[in-house]
Amino acid sequence: MFCSSCGTQLEEGTLFCPNCGNPVAQANDTAQTQAEASAAQASAPVNPAPQFDGSTQYYTPQPVLGLKWAHFLGYFALWAGAVLNLASGIQFVTGLIYNGDASFIYDYFPVLQVLNIIYGVCLLCTVALNVFAALSIIKCKKQTGLLVCLVYAVQAGLSIVYVAASSIILFSFAGDASIIVSVVVSIVMIFVNHTYFNNRRDVYVN
Repeated sequence: MFCSSCGTQLEEGTLFCPNCGNPVAQANDTAQTQAEASAAQASAPVNPAPQFDGSTQYYTPQPVLGLKWAHFLGYFALWAGAVLNLASGIQFVTGLIYNGDASFIYDYFPVLQVLNIIYGVCLLCTVALNVFAALSIIKCKKQTGLLVCLVYAVQAGLSIVYVAASSIILFSFAGDASIIVSVVVSIVMIFVNHTYFNNRRDVYVN
C-alpha cells in the first residue's frame, strides 16, 4: 500500500501518511475517482460533426424598410396634387386661365375652347384618382403601388397630349419649361414609386 500523494510505502490500515500527513483513504479515493472519470471519458462515443447537404434552410432577417416616403405621399403630396388639379381644372373649364381674355382668344381659336374644357374635365377626374391613391397608402392597400404610378402616368400623359393638341391648334409650340419639367418629374416618379412600393409588398397587403 502506498500514499497516493507522496508515494511512501504504508502499512495496511494506515489512515494518515507519516511522511506528508495527507489522509490515505481520501487520496486513494480521489485517485480512484480520477481514474474512473478518465476511463469513462475514453470510452464515451465521439459525436460526429454535423453534416449539411445543402438542403438546410436558414432564416436571414431582412432589413426593415422605412415608410417616410409613403407617408409623405399619402398624407401630403397626393392631397396637394388633388387641390392643384382641382383649381387648374376649374380654370381650364371656365377659361379663367386666360385672365379675362378667354372670349377674345376663343373667337380666333374656337377649337381651343373645346380642348381646354376636355382637359379641365380630365384634371377634375384626376382629383378623385389622387384621393383614391392617398387613401390606398393610408390603408395599406395591395394595389397602392399601381395607383400611385397611375397618378403620375396620367398626369404626364395629359400634359403631353394637351401640349401637342394645343400646339397644332395654335400653329406653334404651346409648351413651356414648367410643363417640360412637370412631365420629366412625373416619369421619374413612376419608376421611383414602382421600385419603392414593390420593395414593400409585405406592408401593403390589405
